[in-house]
Amino acid sequence: MLTTSLFALKYVSVPTVIVIRNLSTISVAILEYFVIGNKIDILSIGTLFGMFFGAIVYALHDLTFSIEGYIWLCVNIIGTSLYQVYIKKVVHMPEMKDIGPISMSYYNNLISLLILFILACVMRELKSFLLYFQSIFLLKIKSICIVFLSCILGFTLSTSAFALNKLISPTSIMVANNVNKFALIILSEIFVQSTLDLTASIATIFVLFYGWLYSQTKKTFGKSLFILATIIFVVLYTSLKFQHATILLTNTNIFSELTSIKQIHTTFLSNFTKTSIDKKNKHVA
Repeated sequence: MLTTSLFALKYVSVPTVIVIRNLSTISVAILEYFVIGNKIDILSIGTLFGMFFGAIVYALHDLTFSIEGYIWLCVNIIGTSLYQVYIKKVVHMPEMKDIGPISMSYYNNLISLLILFILACVMRELKSFLLYFQSIFLLKIKSICIVFLSCILGFTLSTSAFALNKLISPTSIMVANNVNKFALIILSEIFVQSTLDLTASIATIFVLFYGWLYSQTKKTFGKSLFILATIIFVVLYTSLKFQHATILLTNTNIFSELTSIKQIHTTFLSNFTKTSIDKKNKHVA
C-alpha cells in the first residue's frame, strides 16, 4: 500500500491519488459481500456506481494523466482492498483477542521490514542508500526530521486503523479515510501544484461526496441526497460539455472566417498584381 502510493506520486498529482484510490471503496464492498457476507442494498450500489463514473470523468480531465501512475494506483487499490478485508477477519480471531492496536501495529510494521528489504534489493535502491547515506542524510538534519515525522504519523495512522477495525466495517473505514481528503486536496492545490480544471474539480467533489453518502444509505435522507446529487452531477457535467463544444464550434467558425478573409485577401493581391503586370507590359509594348 505504501510503496505503490509513493510510486504513483512520481507520475500523478496528489488529487489523482486521492480520487482513484477512492475506488477501493468499491472493491472492498465487493470483497465484503463475498468474503464476510455483508449485504449491499440498491442505494449503496448506486453510490458505488456514482463514485466509479465520477472517477472516470476525473481521469478524462486529469492534467497529470500517466499510464504508469494509474497502473501503480490500480495495484494500490488491489492491495488496499485485500488488506482491509483481511485485517477485518484477523482482528476478530480468538487468538487476537488479547492483542491491542499498538501490538498489532508493531507486528505489522516489523513484518513489513522484510518486504521493504526485498523491494530495496529488487529495485537496486539498497546499494544507493548505503553508498550515499552520509551525503544524503547525515549532513541534512532537515531530511532526518521529515522522515522521523513521517514515521510518527504513519505509526499513529496504523495504530488508529487497528483500533477502528474492531468498531466499524472495512468499507466504513475506507469511507472515513476518503471523506477527510477534501482538506488534503485543497492544501495540495494551494501549496504544491494546481492540477485541477473545473470539470476535474467537480468530479472530485462528487466522488468524495458519493463516498460519504455510501455510509449514509441506511438513513432516511440517503435516497433523496443520492437522487439530488446525481441530478446535479449530470446537469453540471452536461452543461460543461455543451459549453466546451460551443466554444470549440465558435473557435472553428472564427478560424473558418479568418481563413476565408485570408483567401479573399490573397486573391485580391494576386489579381491586383496580375493587373499591374498586364498594364506594365502593355505600356512597354
